[in-house]
Amino acid sequence: AAICGALGVLGFFQPASLLLYTLQTKAAIKPVSKDFVVVGIDSPSIREIGRWPWPREKQAELIKKMDGYGPNSIFIDIGYQGKTTPAADSSLRNALETTKAPTEIVALATERDGGAVRTIFSHSAAVGSSASTTAYLPYLFGYVWNLPTEIDTENGRLQSLAGSMAKMDSSQLSEFRINYGYDPNTIPVVSAKDVINGLADPNILKGKALVLGVTDVTQNDIHSMPGWGERAGVLFHVMGAETLKDGMPKEWGWLLFFC
Repeated sequence: AAICGALGVLGFFQPASLLLYTLQTKAAIKPVSKDFVVVGIDSPSIREIGRWPWPREKQAELIKKMDGYGPNSIFIDIGYQGKTTPAADSSLRNALETTKAPTEIVALATERDGGAVRTIFSHSAAVGSSASTTAYLPYLFGYVWNLPTEIDTENGRLQSLAGSMAKMDSSQLSEFRINYGYDPNTIPVVSAKDVINGLADPNILKGKALVLGVTDVTQNDIHSMPGWGERAGVLFHVMGAETLKDGMPKEWGWLLFFC
């Protein structure tokens, strides 16, 4: 027992306990709440509108159309690191700052060697005074298991996208395990082209938290989800928000081996 306890504290059983966690969550699969809806920059949208990234005027039009469906909030899982033309940047900035629904935009976080997280904020010319969250997805053994509730940046602490979507008090915990018992295939995803053309079902979008993100698999925002394969990054944040909203699943971890 003493040896097993020491090995557990040192993380020796971590890979096996993560595997058990995957089996545990997959044993009781359930659908998501549908409170969070992804507006996806998908393959049909790219074929119709053009190569991604789209001009910022077109993205501004899409954001205005999203707001017109009456959501309770809008989250933009897209970073705007630089300036383009003054007219294009002004169009996007105006769209973000004049939405009726509260709107937040992500700051991109990348992990350097040694584990330090570098945060890249969108340029103020493009996003103005829009509130920022972080879309940081840390890896462990090649998969995304946990999400932070906040990360430290040079501009202060940023709440995670999932935490902001779930409207959680981030002081309660620093990170959490995503509940992969939710079936990601049940996350409502509406094509961006349908939103921009006014063809999306209003009943799906009205009163929901809308998350705009890239879902096309050729655009490199694809990550490994334990038990569910490769998925678009925006879906991880929805799964995280569902986890926070419903409460963390109980997990034995290495204590099962100790017992």
